[in-house]
Amino acid sequence: MAALPPRGLIFRPIPDSSQIRIQSDPRPPGYKVIWPNYTTLPDGMYASLLRGNDEFFFPRKDFRLNARPAHIINLAGDYDEYRRAVDWLDTTVRAQNFTVFNAPDEVKKTRRDTISSVLAGVGHLVVPKCVRFRPKHPRDFRETFEKEGFEYPVLVRLSGTQGGHSLIKISSADAWDDIFGIPWGGRVVYMTQFVDFSGGTVQFKKIRVAVVGDQHFVRHVKFGADWNVHNADSQNSPDEEMDIIGQLQADPAVSAALADVRRRIRLDFWGLDLGYVAEGQPLVLFEGNPAMHIVFSKRISDEARQKDLSAATRAKLDLGDLIYDRLDEHLKTPRNWVART
Repeated sequence: MAALPPRGLIFRPIPDSSQIRIQSDPRPPGYKVIWPNYTTLPDGMYASLLRGNDEFFFPRKDFRLNARPAHIINLAGDYDEYRRAVDWLDTTVRAQNFTVFNAPDEVKKTRRDTISSVLAGVGHLVVPKCVRFRPKHPRDFRETFEKEGFEYPVLVRLSGTQGGHSLIKISSADAWDDIFGIPWGGRVVYMTQFVDFSGGTVQFKKIRVAVVGDQHFVRHVKFGADWNVHNADSQNSPDEEMDIIGQLQADPAVSAALADVRRRIRLDFWGLDLGYVAEGQPLVLFEGNPAMHIVFSKRISDEARQKDLSAATRAKLDLGDLIYDRLDEHLKTPRNWVART
């Protein structure tokens, strides 16, 4: 009997905190397990991966490689959340030269303070200063601010958080008591220089860029009246959104900047959140990592198409399907993974 081809491994680490979330779900079994800061893949795409790969939940004391896996698909999307697992995988990969989707040494580069150093000097991109520290006393915040040469305003947030949670803005010297609005005791925090990206208007615009292999896509533009722009409070105009997406995709300065970013951080699938000031103006880096929600199941877009939609909204659905197809193809072609090229 011919030997079966080697299967791959899907690397599913347990958070360093050992905490996951359970969310209610109308579909059986009635709940959904949320693994914080994983690289997010659509359910259907993940199910297809399971046909050719085995899941490995790290850490497992009894784990042994019975045969060399064909490749490893790394789902750890945040180095703060999965430092222990990413370090272990990095050591293992270096020792045994595995082919890895989202290589662990590149995931390390996306930690908030590290990425600000890695991407410093990229043309057409403003990269704010960011420092990481563990405060033991409230005065440590102001002392870090002064020691590192920050200017007001600055942003302070807990490590391992996404989506604008546990994030505050300190706008003046008499506002440091605002730090008690987040549970920072015993936690690592980040301080980041705030950059005004309103362009002098009353509207802030945040873009999300999806990177798949050697390509990038401007995934969406969110509009808000406040600097902390997120889905819940966005004031989106589909026509204006698609106009900005088209302009950014066609802008050679933006393309050159994102090509430089891809050269400096060599991941297979990840996202960047950037501030959009105005056409022709440099973008502002907020963050970049594999833990961002970027692509959804085609089932969702198929259901949306049953409604009476504008041309701009249909174009947005087409863009989502394009990214889905590109990611699906890339996942199935390990020889083209960035770590191999």
